[in-house]
Amino acid sequence: MGKVLFATSMDPFHRGHLETIAKFQRHHEQIVVGLAVNPEKRSSGFFSVEDRLTIARLSLPPGIEVVRYDGPTLEFARSIGADILARSLRAGSDLDYEAELQFQNDSLAIERGYAIDTFYVLGTEYPRVSSTKVRELLSLRAGRTALLRYLCEPAVDWVLDVFYRR
Repeated sequence: MGKVLFATSMDPFHRGHLETIAKFQRHHEQIVVGLAVNPEKRSSGFFSVEDRLTIARLSLPPGIEVVRYDGPTLEFARSIGADILARSLRAGSDLDYEAELQFQNDSLAIERGYAIDTFYVLGTEYPRVSSTKVRELLSLRAGRTALLRYLCEPAVDWVLDVFYRR
């Protein structure tokens, strides 16, 4: 069994992320959740990097490491000894983007002599949950009941407290 890296921007971490991690946990003991900080990607401004790390840590079971990283995902994966990149697909529309990303990662891995593969799971329990939808609900000042459909139980109250104080 290899070490798995699930890299995501987690803005914010939600039930769909947790479903993906749970599916990989069934087959792999070592999972690292990497918070990808991409300075070129426009930030939503909803949650700071530290807030995103807190939400993820409140949502995940013990034993799952959550770390922030800068730079290319492939380089980070190599630095932590991961040989599997974990990805999820919610709908067919995700496939084109993910195929392009995998092709890029595979090309770089071959060029640099890395042994790393990308594995996918299909999001079945929460296929309509996305960070974008969570941010939309927050901008509408949705309450706890609505947010519980998207966010994990321990994180909801923290998110409501932190976000609505702003």
